[in-house]
Amino acid sequence: MNTPETPDTEHPEVLTPPVAESAPPAEPAPVEPAPQEATPVVDAILETVVLPAATDAGAGETGGEWQELLDRLNGWLGEGQVAELWQQSQRPLKALAAALALLLVLRLLGSVLGALDGVPLLPRLLQLVGLIWIGLYSSRNLVRSDSRQQLLAKAEGVWSSVVGRAD
Repeated sequence: MNTPETPDTEHPEVLTPPVAESAPPAEPAPVEPAPQEATPVVDAILETVVLPAATDAGAGETGGEWQELLDRLNGWLGEGQVAELWQQSQRPLKALAAALALLLVLRLLGSVLGALDGVPLLPRLLQLVGLIWIGLYSSRNLVRSDSRQQLLAKAEGVWSSVVGRAD
């Protein structure tokens, strides 16, 4: 029986393919490159930035790009646009900084509370302290009618100062 490792000796033509007479390879026809068309982006860049070539007279200069950048930056700073831009963006930047600070404080507070939650018996003890405080506060401020009225008046005064309405 023939296995893949042992070749078939009865049919040697199966092992070697017949060799065909080949013609000499034809030389490939020269391929001409397609004409390159300039894209609109490249045209816009070429129209926007025109820099003169460095001359041999300025041996210390390596090119005109850096000087052109400095001239444009100095012109922009000289026009006073920086102060105007700062005035326009000052309020949104402060709001963004406040939001980032709030996010940082909340992350830190979450980390501290997570660490406290890992201490055995501490969460239950804090719940008990909170219940005791609520009981004492309500017995002082919510049992009698006159203390309730004072508490409500105080809350309304705080609310009106926050909202900005004066009665």
